[in-house]
Formats: sequence, structure tokens, C-alpha cells
Amino acid sequence: MSIEKKERIIKLLKEGKSSHSVAQDVGCSQSAVSKIWTKYKQHGKVGKGKHTVRPRKTSKRLDRKLKAICLENRKCTTKQMRNKWEETGKKTRLQWAKERQLRTVDDWMKVIFSYESQIYIGQGDDAGTLVWCRSNEIYADDCLKTTCKFPQSLMIWGCMSGKGTGEMAVITCLINAQVYIDILDTFLIPSIERMFGDDEIIFQDDSASCHRAKTVKTFLDERHISICTFYYTTFL
Repeated sequence: MSIEKKERIIKLLKEGKSSHSVAQDVGCSQSAVSKIWTKYKQHGKVGKGKHTVRPRKTSKRLDRKLKAICLENRKCTTKQMRNKWEETGKKTRLQWAKERQLRTVDDWMKVIFSYESQIYIGQGDDAGTLVWCRSNEIYADDCLKTTCKFPQSLMIWGCMSGKGTGEMAVITCLINAQVYIDILDTFLIPSIERMFGDDEIIFQDDSASCHRAKTVKTFLDERHISICTFYYTTFL
């Protein structure tokens, strides 16, 4: 109902007319007249009052950053977006960088890096995959997903340093502390011996729970291998 019609209802009621006659005059139900009159007596006006809305959690600048994250990877989940967007991850990585900013190239040449990665060969028809897109981008190439009848996946572990690449392991089971120790013993130790000999080295992996197990720390300590952890999970 328009504001003009509501104002006319209030005017007629103030003139002493009944709600029934006002409803007939204006062309609405008697209950609508009663509701308008009740709201007028409560708020003193017929227009909509000011709505209280929840304050924004983000600025326009942060909104633009969030949009850029969506466009960078159309299929990223909200959890992945949050990890990349939150300031906590930035602070952790910045602190990590500040603690090591005085390292020289020679210092980094003593570091051997490792990481596990899941490799997907083809993709199945997963109906649960969501895509961030604008209304006119439904059929854009980067918003579509190719499918494979028999998709395969493979988990691998590898290591590398400034002196070259190390051994690579194909992982066929879930990684726990003991599996990780077996990988280090079978693949990391030979890589260290081949690239560094008896020289002092630093081993850098990520902060996965199985990597930080006490048994893993004991294994590395017994072999006099220093550990440097990088927080990959803060931005993946």
C-alpha cells in the first residue's frame, strides 16, 4: 500500500470516520485499516521506520580482495577462502619471515624441503563441486569441470634443496607418525646423504600433526637433523 493511501486512512480516521467506512472509501480491508491505525499510534507516522541492520564485517577493500580470491580459484571452498583471507595466516607467515630475514643464500643452501601432494588424474562427475561465478559466466571455460569415467588420484612425497631434487615416494595409505618415519628413513635420509654427505643440514616440512609427533622428533633428533617448520596450511 502506498504512503499516500496510508496517510489518507489516518486523515479519515482522525476526522472521526469508522474503520469500516474508511476501508470502503479507500478500497482496502477493514483489518488493513486497523493495522495502519495501530502502527500510527505506536510510531507516530505511517512510513517505514529505520531498520536496524547488523554492522558490516568487511570494508569495501576487503570485499574486493575476497572477490579476487574467488576469481583466482573458482572451485575453492569457503574454508580455503577463509584461510587465505584471514589476517592470522599473514601474521604467522610474516613472523616466520622476520625470524629468518638475515639468512644468507649459503644458509638456505643447507635446507632440504619436503612436502606431500595429492595428484588427481582426471576428475569424476562430482555433483558436490560448487563454482563461484557471475550470472553471465555459467558456461565460461574456467567455471566448467571436465569429467573422467575412471578418475584416479595419487599421493606423493618428495624433497628438494638448492643442490637438487631428492627421492620421491608414492604413498598408498593414510599418513600417520609411523608411516611418516618410514618415509623419512627410506627416502629422506638417502637424499641427505647423496646431496650433503656429512655436512650439517636443516630439514623443513609443514605443520601437519603427524609431522610434529614425538616419535618423529625423536627419530630426527637421533640422526642430528635440525627441524624448521613452515606453516603451509595457513594459506592453502
